[in-house]
Amino acid sequence: MTIFEVAHWSGAVPLLLLLALQLAGRRAPGPYWWVASGFAVSVFGDGIQKLTGGGSDVTFYYTPPQIALVLCAFQPGIIPKALILAFVAVAGWVSAHTTTAPAEWMLTVVGGLTIAIAAFYARTLRAPLWVYFLAGMLAYLWMFPVIGTEAIYPRWLAYQACRWTAFALFSFDLYRERRAWTP
Repeated sequence: MTIFEVAHWSGAVPLLLLLALQLAGRRAPGPYWWVASGFAVSVFGDGIQKLTGGGSDVTFYYTPPQIALVLCAFQPGIIPKALILAFVAVAGWVSAHTTTAPAEWMLTVVGGLTIAIAAFYARTLRAPLWVYFLAGMLAYLWMFPVIGTEAIYPRWLAYQACRWTAFALFSFDLYRERRAWTP
């Protein structure tokens, strides 16, 4: 298994952790399921890209649902569900009608900043969301201009380090919340 395959499947780790806990009779609070599902969207997006041999265009299609799933983790008082639906509708329209770098940057920045701002008000999952959507966004934007060149590898590793750190922080937050789990 190469590092690229590990990176591809790593997005499923938080969801698999929650499923294992569920099978063991322990149910984590709802926000963890929303965020883990959002992290796992990248596994499907990258898988479709790998199967179709496509370029980075698939990002246009998995970024809106990923952000929408994560935004659903927040209490209604923080982000109204109508705002989430509006974001998904606009992002989906942009995704369907353009495949240019500025549009991808816009989706990444707007989505990442929206989640980071909402995470500021959240009681849990703040650190993993900031690392994934703020630090990860910056690493992705640093990586994007060199996609398709040899210069991408160290930048790609920085982006993956953000993702893996976020998954570790997610697991740590989940461990801290174990008192709230239902038996």
